[in-house]
Amino acid sequence: MNESERIRDLQTQLADEKLRAEALAAELDKIRALPSWQVVEALRLRGRRMKRLARLFRHVAVFFLRLMPGYGLRKPISPARLQALKSTLRDSRLFVADWYAKRHHLAHQDAEEHFLLEGGAGADPGPLFDSNWYRQSNPDIGTVNPLVHFMETGAAEGRTGWSMQRALDVQRPYIRDPGAALDVLKEAGAAHPFVQFAPGARISVYASSQGNSFFSHLRGLLVRGLCEAGFDAVPADENSPGQADGSTPLIIAPHEFYYLGRGRKLRESPHVQNALYVNTEQLHTSWFARAWPYLARARGVLDFNVQGAAILALHGIPARFLSPGFVARDPVLTLQQTLPDEPATQSFGPAVLAPPPAREAPLSARPLDILFAGASTPRREQFFARAAARLAGKACAIHLTDMSRPITDGGGIGLSPRAYAGLSQRAKIQLNIHQGALPYFEWHRMILYGFWQRTAVVTETGFLTPDYTPGVDYFEADLEDIPDLLDWLLHSEDGAEHMEKTSTSAFEKLRAHSTMAHVLRRMFLEGGAGT
Repeated sequence: MNESERIRDLQTQLADEKLRAEALAAELDKIRALPSWQVVEALRLRGRRMKRLARLFRHVAVFFLRLMPGYGLRKPISPARLQALKSTLRDSRLFVADWYAKRHHLAHQDAEEHFLLEGGAGADPGPLFDSNWYRQSNPDIGTVNPLVHFMETGAAEGRTGWSMQRALDVQRPYIRDPGAALDVLKEAGAAHPFVQFAPGARISVYASSQGNSFFSHLRGLLVRGLCEAGFDAVPADENSPGQADGSTPLIIAPHEFYYLGRGRKLRESPHVQNALYVNTEQLHTSWFARAWPYLARARGVLDFNVQGAAILALHGIPARFLSPGFVARDPVLTLQQTLPDEPATQSFGPAVLAPPPAREAPLSARPLDILFAGASTPRREQFFARAAARLAGKACAIHLTDMSRPITDGGGIGLSPRAYAGLSQRAKIQLNIHQGALPYFEWHRMILYGFWQRTAVVTETGFLTPDYTPGVDYFEADLEDIPDLLDWLLHSEDGAEHMEKTSTSAFEKLRAHSTMAHVLRRMFLEGGAGT
């Protein structure tokens, strides 16, 4: 190995260790945020007398936990219950029999029975689900098998079945190699062909009427794309008539659809048995956990993240990568001549409230230097606090949103899709900061509100996607280097020139080569693994 190769290898190892350290720090922050930790920590700090009280508190807590169903000594499993549990394992898609048998050197023994009767307390059923982590995070489950608990009640309660570190580890081979993820999808598609439709097939695209307005907008994009691809697509929600028309349901965001309003009553309806799903969530989140039971028994899953689609495919779920494609004359992403009158836009001055420049106009004509809008997380809050002095002299619009309830048009929370699009069209730079240690490719922010608006995208280092290249279509840097990158782009002729080139490259690539109709036609008529 020559010196340059050794340096690249060390740089790769350093990047991996940084991701691992951030994941562990995020897990520690999560533990420290637990009420039980805070109570015990407060008691510990008060001295020996309070330490004795803390020990008493823990003993009392364990006493009451032992009174809860499922806590205590494991009871024998009846043959009927054993068969039901085996069915749960298969339905979960998280039990990977070959993987488990190899790990436990099972030549002839039934892997499912071994997991349920001998290994279930702490053994992992597959590469994703983390049994020990789940039990430690949820001590109330007692000796109930962690995977069984997750599938029967935990997922619906938003309890994640794996740590941030585990989510990072299973996706690590594909983080900087999206081609490898596409290979996984192609191999899975060869073994189990994805759903195909005849031209003109009727598809009902569902989104919750009580959910995030972003998903309603996404429904519109998919309906228009499907129609342009030659299908008979119609919008629907949980209040729409059933499947009497014989249409195939395509349900956006099952983590929301089946948990809001009348959607709860549809959990065991034909929708679940015959549905395709669109997953919009990151692997480590509680929203993804809520969606998992539906994704696991889906007819097919479309995922906007190629790494996430590969993980689903590796667990036997029919999945495809759906790259967000361009749709002409979209009412939300077209130029917004006026910004919607909502709390998030009412503080802007005349320069921002004025009509935006044409997309082809130089970025220098846009009144905002930097735009960021996204969920409020500790990592993002810390970044903006540290970078405040460097951002102070720039025209910034930074909106951190409480995501504990859905963002709806007129709901007073966050930015509506129209407002977000309008601000993107008035900004030179769309900034992307990861919500946590997982370096997800935030396709929503980067493609719909960045590339689509010919806004220069600056993101911290993260997942790569098959269709766009850092340095060509967007700018990428480690978190600590982003302020310097922003200064160069905004305050140098060379930086301004590069901004124009990259924003134009991504914009033209999206419009010319990645239309939604092309993506969907290739997926449902030609059997492609992705774009």
